[in-house]
Amino acid sequence: IIIIALLFGCCGIGTIADNTIYGHPTLPPNPYADLIGDQSINLSQEKEVIRQAMEDYKFFVNRDGANKRGSLLCCTFVKASLSPFPVLYSNIVTANDKCDWAIAVYDADNEFHVQKICETIIKPMALKSSSIVYCGQSELSYMNRTTTVRVKIGPHTYGSVTLNSTLPKSVQYSQFLPHVRHYERVFLLDEDLSVAGLNFTSLLHIWTCAFSPLPPPILVQPLIAESTQLFDYVNKNSWQYGGRQDIVASSVGLVEQQAPLIEARFFEWFVRRVLPLTRSVALKMGVDQGLDKTWCSAAKVYGKRVLNHSREFAPCALITAEAVHHLNTQSMREKRANLQAFKEKAKVVLSRYKDLFPNWVLTESRYYPDPMSLDYAHRYRTVSAVPSDCRSHPR
Repeated sequence: IIIIALLFGCCGIGTIADNTIYGHPTLPPNPYADLIGDQSINLSQEKEVIRQAMEDYKFFVNRDGANKRGSLLCCTFVKASLSPFPVLYSNIVTANDKCDWAIAVYDADNEFHVQKICETIIKPMALKSSSIVYCGQSELSYMNRTTTVRVKIGPHTYGSVTLNSTLPKSVQYSQFLPHVRHYERVFLLDEDLSVAGLNFTSLLHIWTCAFSPLPPPILVQPLIAESTQLFDYVNKNSWQYGGRQDIVASSVGLVEQQAPLIEARFFEWFVRRVLPLTRSVALKMGVDQGLDKTWCSAAKVYGKRVLNHSREFAPCALITAEAVHHLNTQSMREKRANLQAFKEKAKVVLSRYKDLFPNWVLTESRYYPDPMSLDYAHRYRTVSAVPSDCRSHPR
């Protein structure tokens, strides 16, 4: 505690230099790198990025060779302040030997400040049973700023609202790629999430086996214990009544970006090939509401075309037997207080996704991805018992 107090007592919270790295240097070049930042492009890249996915997957397999990947890498961004570190340490202890960690620190004064945080606070949190494989500065932190958007304030009147603009996680995931390549799966955790009480063994087993003999989904997420989310089906309370108490997993149409677990090869491809095409508008608006509305459909095509899964395969699922805790609802309160302005920014980003991936973006009613919706439940499959003969994770 004394070390932490001394560190933050002498070091203010500021900005850092740009040190952006996009993708892994040994991968084939991205032919659409020149499109990044060009908002005039209006075409579908679906076929092209899937073609790249097929090439990339072969590359990944050849690159792995006989090397065995680790099971799970937990990745998170933490602010250079006192508040997130008790939760981070608790999460590391709870995960124990079930995952290694990659941690990016944002809002620090400079690279030296980040190094001190990593060496004196974060790395000593490592357990004998797990490793902190990466701790470093969060890329693009210097771009935290405000964004002004035009909003309707009357029947024929418009005004402008200036909001604090954050850095979307989607534009920063790339810094984890050199480490993701050594793992089978990735767990992306917001810093205000606690995994206290989460049974990692159960979570991973259900993910692997719930839909057996079909392959496991590419993206999954646990429930939110505090039931704070817009989509009711990710709230724990929603599964406590109506005969749903015994359900351990369900396929869904949308996995939120708050706490997804993702197959690592899919994640590496998605970060390298898909997200760079939406990066500039996400940075400009300070939000990325198109990410989680796109990746489940992308995973469906990826599963069929790249992994040769059958059409019955479920690309996304909810692990209803497990939950994480959402500790900080301040950002949600800010969004709700400025809901119209936030929607305007999100609309701009989503429009970019629709231009590029018109068949992948979820544009229907908020109830469409919901396995509990009366109108759409028939699209999804719930599981009450994990097949007892399922043991291994298929590659």
